[in-house]
This record gives sequence, C-alpha cells and structure tokens, in this order.
Amino acid sequence: LKYVQSGKEIEIQYPMSFEQVLVSDVQGKEILKTNQKSFTLPSEGCFVIVVESKGKIYSAKIISL
Repeated sequence: LKYVQSGKEIEIQYPMSFEQVLVSDVQGKEILKTNQKSFTLPSEGCFVIVVESKGKIYSAKIISL
C-alpha cells in the first residue's frame, strides 16, 4: 500500500477505487473510517491503515509526529 504523508495529512496512492479505508491505533481501536483517498489523522501516534478493495485487504503502519 502506497501513500503520501505530510504531517497528519495522508493521501492513499491506489490506482483503483476502493470500498473503505479504516484507520486504527496499535491496540486495534477504530479511529477513522472513510472512503476518501485523502484524510487527516486525528492526533500524533502510531496507526494502522487498512484499505479494502475488491475483496482484498492492504495495510500499512504510519507514524504521525
């Protein structure tokens, strides 16, 4: 999963459409759920981003400072 990060701003670099983006903290608590390619993380910390597209799941860890 490719993405561009600028501070708390995240843009998913995925060529096809996707159903949803789920952002959770490292304990698994859901922080954000969206279907947009760009979004803002709510705070600093370590997060897991999960993208669901056509039945496949892609994930990445992100650290926001």
